[in-house]
Amino acid sequence: MTAKKYLSTRATAVYETWGKDVPGSIEFFSSEDSQPPKNRPDLPLIPLKGVDDSYPPQKKSFLMLQYMWEHHGTKYEWFLRADDDVYIRPDKIESFLRSIDSRRPHFIGQAGRGNQEEFGLLSLEYDENFCMGGPGVIMSRETLARVAPHVKYCLKNLYTTHEDVELGRCVQKFAGIPCTWSYEMQTILYHNSSGKDAFTGNLKQKEVHRAITLHPIKQFKHMYRIDNYMKMLRIQEIKQQLILLHRDILNMYEMLGTTNKEAKSDAGLTNSNLLGRPPGLTKFIPANRSEIIPWDFIQRSLYSAFSSNPRRRIDAPLREGLDDVIREV
Repeated sequence: MTAKKYLSTRATAVYETWGKDVPGSIEFFSSEDSQPPKNRPDLPLIPLKGVDDSYPPQKKSFLMLQYMWEHHGTKYEWFLRADDDVYIRPDKIESFLRSIDSRRPHFIGQAGRGNQEEFGLLSLEYDENFCMGGPGVIMSRETLARVAPHVKYCLKNLYTTHEDVELGRCVQKFAGIPCTWSYEMQTILYHNSSGKDAFTGNLKQKEVHRAITLHPIKQFKHMYRIDNYMKMLRIQEIKQQLILLHRDILNMYEMLGTTNKEAKSDAGLTNSNLLGRPPGLTKFIPANRSEIIPWDFIQRSLYSAFSSNPRRRIDAPLREGLDDVIREV
């Protein structure tokens, strides 16, 4: 969901980054008078009839759901409603959704009940909530099938000006389910409260690594930066998977009582004899004294026998490497 003024910036950035890798299709919903931007004429834009870009985008949101059901209801199992300032990891969201039964009604998102100033003013019962729209909202086909026919009713019976609150109310009324009451959603669908400065600094954070969606990315150029970083993480994951496959191959050779003759002449990434060896302190066996690998002791300081200053502070590269390991534990 986007607006006319953001088509050439935010919407284009989404389409050129994670939008290309979505395991399905992606469409951008905007006002009736919107047209594809000149810098991206192939942008899959859907101008919604009778809709403008006024805020809050309640009419835009509900008519978008109606369009999704009418045009894609029988094609897909899951439907994601997202803003143009969110980054989504397609590989992670696919893996996450494949672990859930799509035949049942689901309304997945980061549950909210409003802030302290709004408490009691959103016309919510004590056991009711809504999915906050920023980090993204996911519906199963069954949920969309129950809600889409009642879009006009929901638009005529609005109690607040909050689009995500009214969507949650409509889903509760016609699908009979609330937003997922799960603390884990704060990690999976991650919202950074830093505003415009969100995700403009160091991305080596455990929240960034664990999240499926990141919100908000107000500076669209950072969408490309985040996408490059996520692709780098994906390359690291593939390399790790390659090593695990080599270990399986080497184990199979040992179980069969054979050897990999081809690997002896190959020192590259296809050498299972080299890459398939399990990790351990005795993986490398020195042939003479000069090949013995020295050990350093790490505490608050670094203790080394091969330095004029045997006790010194931990160097920046080593500290960063340790932080990377600890973050992934």
